[in-house]
Amino acid sequence: PSLTEKAKMAEEAASSLLPSSNKRFCFAREDFLRENFDVDEFISSCRRRVSLEALHDDLSVHYKALKNAMMELINKDYADFVSLSSSLVGMEKEIADILIPLGQLREEVSMVRETVDSTQRKLENLLERRADYIKKKAALERYLVITQKINSIEQLLRL
Repeated sequence: PSLTEKAKMAEEAASSLLPSSNKRFCFAREDFLRENFDVDEFISSCRRRVSLEALHDDLSVHYKALKNAMMELINKDYADFVSLSSSLVGMEKEIADILIPLGQLREEVSMVRETVDSTQRKLENLLERRADYIKKKAALERYLVITQKINSIEQLLRL
């Protein structure tokens, strides 16, 4: 969204927070939510339409409505907060109850990991020894072939 679209969305969101009022004010309540709000310009604009006394009365009514809406919002959030905190009262014991099995599980996992690591090292050693034996076997087979060839040559030379 563009900057103006974002500004419009912010104004709509903010104006939804404003308390509804049946009274018609001499100003648009959304004027206060504008980013470029200027008090002097606001008063000057309103004075062209109504007297200072009427502006004062409208601002007082609007202020009281905002104050009441704010109190309702605080009370609502406070009730939610109290409800949340009361539901968390028993959580400490439940967390403590979970910590013991988690510690045991951590130890078991650690032991299994050590066993796996030890087994892996043993297997690697056995594989190295096997590779060594395979090399030695191949060398012995070559020596056997050489020995057989030498024996064959010696027999041929005796004839």
